[in-house]
Amino acid sequence: MIKVFLVEDEIVVREGLRRKVQWKELGVSLVGEAADGELAYPLIQETKPDILITDIKMPFMDGIQLSKLVKNEMPWIKIIIISGHDDFEYAQKAIALGVSEYILKPVNSEQIAQTVLRVKSDIESEVRHNLNFKKFKTEMLEYEKLERKRFFMELVSKRLPVPELLEKGRQLGLNLIGTGYNIILFQQRSLSGETDRYTESSILIEQRLEEFFARETHAILFDRDFEGFSILVKGSEEESAEQASKRYLEAIKSIFFKTGDVKYFAAVGSPVKKLNELPAAFEELRRTYVYRYIIEDIDVMYAQKGNAEAGRENANINIFGLDPKKIDRKIFERYIRCGAVDEVDNFVADYFENLGHQMESMFFRQYIVMDAILALISLVDETDIDKAEFRENLKKRSNLAQALAGVESSKEYLSHIVKEALVLRESSASKRYRDIIENAKNFIHESYAKDDISLNTVAASVNISPSHFSTIFSQETGGTFIEYLTNLRMEKAMELLRCSGMKTSEIGYKVGYHDPHYFSYLFKKRIGITPKEFRAGGQARA
Repeated sequence: MIKVFLVEDEIVVREGLRRKVQWKELGVSLVGEAADGELAYPLIQETKPDILITDIKMPFMDGIQLSKLVKNEMPWIKIIIISGHDDFEYAQKAIALGVSEYILKPVNSEQIAQTVLRVKSDIESEVRHNLNFKKFKTEMLEYEKLERKRFFMELVSKRLPVPELLEKGRQLGLNLIGTGYNIILFQQRSLSGETDRYTESSILIEQRLEEFFARETHAILFDRDFEGFSILVKGSEEESAEQASKRYLEAIKSIFFKTGDVKYFAAVGSPVKKLNELPAAFEELRRTYVYRYIIEDIDVMYAQKGNAEAGRENANINIFGLDPKKIDRKIFERYIRCGAVDEVDNFVADYFENLGHQMESMFFRQYIVMDAILALISLVDETDIDKAEFRENLKKRSNLAQALAGVESSKEYLSHIVKEALVLRESSASKRYRDIIENAKNFIHESYAKDDISLNTVAASVNISPSHFSTIFSQETGGTFIEYLTNLRMEKAMELLRCSGMKTSEIGYKVGYHDPHYFSYLFKKRIGITPKEFRAGGQARA
């Protein structure tokens, strides 16, 4: 409820207003009163009212002095000044301070009531505006996250020339100018070695990461969904990209250290001088990033161009010197359950390299490949993967003796069967996700007119965490949840504008926007013209 504080030195006037004004009927609460500004100020600090009604001429501290103090410390408070006819100079000062209303004496309860109602309406309008702005900001954040994900892939895929990258980055609020560049890829993983981004602790880590990198001018954080995060590190005159990378690794380490049940794996690229050199550096880095499935006891590895070495922090290790006993079936199982199809060739190559010279033995190769096939069969049995199609794919590659004749042919054979299995895994997951998304869409179509519909409520309707739902919704529909909801609401609004006599404000309310100004703003932003222009026959933007 809106809170009101009254300051008036004439006791008869003050008591008359307190008794005669029906404060509760106005939807406000009188939380305090005082005879002058000096007495009122500490009480105002304590009660924090929304509206201050004060006489302008009072002993000790007058209304102008009080208003100045209040506006400096509590600028949200709306001030109503009561003044006599001969106080024009005071009135000018009050206007300069930004008072909301100015009432001339003598005053009565009806006058005060009407003035309070006007100011109350202004406050409620501001509250709605702030809520709408907050909602709009939340919606824009979802758009921005999706656009940033897409932009990172453009940055590392040679799709756009450098001038276009710089301009697109500027449009997204990303400054790409630097004296050099590097990329860090990293992913959360639990102590068991499995990636899980949806525990409370891992969500907290995400928030801390976003807060930290939002303050940094020489690094840009990109969320890459199930593949973790990437950081574009920019060099400067004070600090090279390589030095900055080490500093940001320390920051990541510190953030994860605060949460004991979540570990991470980071792969650090080779620094480059120009933006157009990032795609080649990224491809090199992806090879190192695959080691998150192979090695459990290393947190950070470095890509080193031209050799197959990677490094533990502050100490290099040679992958050919790794103990083969550390390479067990869990590594392969972890990859086929969590790994991406486009990483298969790198994974198999690194998997073989870690087994070293033993792979020169045909018997050992046969053991490794057969063990891999058994792991794939277990995956098929435990999931919804099409078993018949998986068996058919294996039959097509039945000449196992020929495939295992050499190391390279063994790699090729294993890569093929793993790719085929992962494609089936993705197809199975996609089918499951399609059912979830279809149910979510049904819920959205039933609830789009509700003002409180949100990503959280829709995710809850299909029993999925909001972040997971946001990711699969974007993957399956090609857009964000907010885009889908807004487009649906706009379609319904256009239909009502053309086919009904309802007022624009009523239509906005009907499709889920309880503030007509916000509805009109979004309509013009999406459709290109105002609701009124559309109703008059205007054409929507293509």
